[in-house]
Amino acid sequence: MNKKVILGILISVILVYLSVRGINLQDVLNDLKQIQLSYVIFFLILVILMQYLRSYRWGVILQPMEKIDQVSLFSVTSVGFLAIAAIPARIGELARPYLISRRSTIKMSSALGTIIIERILDSFTVLTIAVIVLLLTDLPSWMIQSSIIFFLLALAMFCFILFLIFSSHRRV
Repeated sequence: MNKKVILGILISVILVYLSVRGINLQDVLNDLKQIQLSYVIFFLILVILMQYLRSYRWGVILQPMEKIDQVSLFSVTSVGFLAIAAIPARIGELARPYLISRRSTIKMSSALGTIIIERILDSFTVLTIAVIVLLLTDLPSWMIQSSIIFFLLALAMFCFILFLIFSSHRRV
């Protein structure tokens, strides 16, 4: 083993120790015994379905550049979201474009662009849901009005980005 691997293992062991040193193992075991397995199975199925849908959506976005099989997309998406959870400051976002650029002819910069498009779509979806919830909730009118204005500004920005994307394709 090289020095970097040994250092990585040593740091991991120290961090795990610091994370669990004040935890009573008996309390953890008692809590684990109370878990209902049906909820865990349902949650795991839901997580796998969400990962599949994310990978499918990414495949649709990547398709104009290259058609990539769903198994590769699913594995890269899963590893990518693991990296997002494990690496601080969302640096793990770079894992998916890096991995897909290694498995295909898609350039890293193009793959990174698809991640940005995904984040824009995600933001727009969350904003849409938030506005619907705000409209269905009894809130002060100023809060609803400001939320609608914010939503319309975000919608305008989204349309402007789409315009830039499609107008740049026409010039090529």
